[in-house]
Formats: sequence, C-alpha cells, structure tokens
Amino acid sequence: MKTAAFVLALGFAGGIAAARPALAAGAGFECPTPSEPGAKPTIADVQKLLPSGDSMDDPAKLNAAIGTLRQDGAKAPYIIDHLIAAYCPTVAQDGALDAEARTAKMRRFAAQITSLVYQLGDTTRIIVSVPLPPELLQSAQAAAAKAKVPLDAWIAQSMTSSLSE
Repeated sequence: MKTAAFVLALGFAGGIAAARPALAAGAGFECPTPSEPGAKPTIADVQKLLPSGDSMDDPAKLNAAIGTLRQDGAKAPYIIDHLIAAYCPTVAQDGALDAEARTAKMRRFAAQITSLVYQLGDTTRIIVSVPLPPELLQSAQAAAAKAKVPLDAWIAQSMTSSLSE
C-alpha cells in the first residue's frame, strides 16, 4: 500500500488494510510499501538514519534523520512516506503489542514526523509528543490561561524554569 494511503487508513479506519503489504506481522497489521520504493535514499538507507529501537524515544536523532533527508534534497511527502515505511517493521516486530497497539503507535509516529517534517525549516527545535492525563492537561491549560500565554509556550517556559533550578 502507498504510505499516504497508510496514513489515511490510520486516521480514518482505525486499522491498516493493505493491498501489497511490505511486511505482515499478525492479523490486522501490515506495513506499507512506500510510493517510490526504489528511490534514493532507499528504505534501508532511511532505516540506518533512524535511532535504534523505538524512534519516538530519541526525538533528537529522529530530527537529525529528517535533516539529513532534507539536505539530500528529499521533499516533505517523500520524507514522511519513507520514514513511516522504515519505522513500521520495528513496530510490526514488537511482540508485546497487539494489532491495535501497533496501529496506535504508528499513528503517533506518523503525527510526530509529520509535525517535524513540516516545520518551517527550524532545525533548532524538536517536537515531543507526550500523552497527558486529562486532569493534568486541564491544569496546564488553566495555568497557561492565567499566565496569558499559549499552552505550548507555557509548557516550554515551565520546563525551562524547572530544568534551570
């Protein structure tokens, strides 16, 4: 399946259905075939750029991989397409996850890299996606509103002040 269709399937169907899977790892989960599988850099080349293990655990290296692909002249859709295809086998091989958990993990990864790739060329910042319990999010939103700053700015300020203590 083409990766763009894969991302849509993740977002709309809540599952993955593929006509031409690159890797099948259990019922209900299949990895996509990139839209240009033979293009340079290849999926194997992209996999070498990714952090070992869970790519989402190392946003700095993931950001560096995106930067390398950009420097090589790859366009944003190609970068997203190939990063998803390169990361998916790692998720597919995770025996601790069922198909639903694999799909959820790929959704998070796709959202994270899409945000990173479509940043306006700012390679000095790294986006980190952290799930929060609703109560904590509400508290953070209230604190941001009280400080009269956007939530993301409040979180960044809070982390900066906390880390400099």
